[in-house]
Amino acid sequence: MKTQEIQKHFKIPDTIREVRKCPGCGSIMFATPVLTCSHCGREMPIRCFYYKSGSKFYAQCLDLNLISRGETAEDAVGRLQESMVGYVNAVMEGGSSKGLLPRPAPFLSWIHFYLHRIASRVKRWSVRRDKNHNVHFQFSGGLSCRCD
Repeated sequence: MKTQEIQKHFKIPDTIREVRKCPGCGSIMFATPVLTCSHCGREMPIRCFYYKSGSKFYAQCLDLNLISRGETAEDAVGRLQESMVGYVNAVMEGGSSKGLLPRPAPFLSWIHFYLHRIASRVKRWSVRRDKNHNVHFQFSGGLSCRCD
């Protein structure tokens, strides 16, 4: 569905496909809808990640079981952001959200997500040796961003 068609039905902001980057490390950040429990007020986290498979990039939302594909990482993430907001709005307009929010992805998708997180964290660590050949670990990247 094109952005204009979704906006007509669900009032999605024009900037929903805009992809922002972390000012600290430059990695892509996801803009996700905020889901709050109407009974206790607790916010539900929305976990997303992107990866490359072959020549395409994929962005996946595990808590809504959505996936998008694009030519670039930014394209895939922008499409996923649009899909997430459109999905949440459609569910909310339809009445009961039981079984639809959250709508967890299959188990293998969660395994892929956690393996991706581990690999991303390992890549951020750099090992350097000082003059005495002692090994020091240095964390590069912002601790506060949800970039991976």
